[in-house]
Amino acid sequence: MLTKGQDFFPYWTIQLKICNFFCAFPYKWDESSEKVKLIKNKLYRLIYTVTIFLPLIYMVVMGIFVTTNLRRIPISKSLKGFVGILCYGISSTTRVTFWIWELEGLKLINGILTFEKNLIKGHSNYTNLTSGLFPKIVFFVGNASTTMFGTLIFGLLVIDPCTPPYFGSMMAKCRNGEQINWVTQLPISTFDAWIWNWIAPVCGLTLGDLFLGICLSVQKYLDILSTTMSSKFNHFNGSNQHRTLNWYRQLQLIETQMNVTFRALFIPGGFTTASVIVIFSLYVCIKMHSAIRMPGFAFYPTLLIDAMLVIGVDFASAGGVYSKSKRFVTICRKWNSRKALRLEGKSLQPLKIRFGMNFIDELTSLTILDFCLSQTVSLLLIR
Repeated sequence: MLTKGQDFFPYWTIQLKICNFFCAFPYKWDESSEKVKLIKNKLYRLIYTVTIFLPLIYMVVMGIFVTTNLRRIPISKSLKGFVGILCYGISSTTRVTFWIWELEGLKLINGILTFEKNLIKGHSNYTNLTSGLFPKIVFFVGNASTTMFGTLIFGLLVIDPCTPPYFGSMMAKCRNGEQINWVTQLPISTFDAWIWNWIAPVCGLTLGDLFLGICLSVQKYLDILSTTMSSKFNHFNGSNQHRTLNWYRQLQLIETQMNVTFRALFIPGGFTTASVIVIFSLYVCIKMHSAIRMPGFAFYPTLLIDAMLVIGVDFASAGGVYSKSKRFVTICRKWNSRKALRLEGKSLQPLKIRFGMNFIDELTSLTILDFCLSQTVSLLLIR
């Protein structure tokens, strides 16, 4: 559903162009080949590299500043500071992932695009791969919110330039309780907003459009293969069965490429950061709702919902890949036609999107959310 003319195509290509505008992503869409290509422009690559390391260094500086000034900063502002650092963390994880595994990510995206084109050509009944309304809402909201995040931060810092953990709060005037003049305020607000423009749109592109989009697309492909395999016509047609097996073997290659790209950093880092945000935000909503005034308090339930969607929708989609591939493998193992095909069907394994030594199944996201709730309860019981 990611190729040109399909449901998800406009969402991820528009977000990719936004990331290219900020020199924040190493790939661009090539209309002639209908694939993504690596950007080799030297100036673009220089800006791209700088925009990876500068936010990381800035995040460390912000963490040191907030930690060493906990007694001086009001609790409501210190909480905002920690939340901002956590958001920096999950956004930077997505950028570092495609910096380290740049070629692997390129192969993954182009591999899924090529597979989908060939699958549609081989199945004339599925020229238009449609999805439900909910994924489109998730894509639209995710892209819009991450693209506008820099503008929102700019507005926040114009109103209150001393908001931690940003640069203005580290200045001597803010630490002494004085106001910053407009000549200083506008440049530092622009600096902080522009850093968010470097990392937030990439987070929306990677978490939503690419990871979620690829997982939902693979689920759709598995539905097509399962329907094809379980049809009465193909049950006694060895050539069609063998062709369907070859499609599944190609999906196993895509699974391997996803694990190479996302296994070591992206999924573990995303799960960890989102879990901490859920625990932190839920604790604030329950324990400190009377201590933080509106509209500042509204920030925390909003962030709580976003973090729960990352765990319960984005990463949970990988569990759907496992469950639907397990269904396909079960269908294959029930064959009673040719012996060779029956043995080949029994050798198939479900697709597993891995993180570390584990993989995401149907219950992984629910288990992590349950862990977050139990840790929040433990914190609430501490006096």
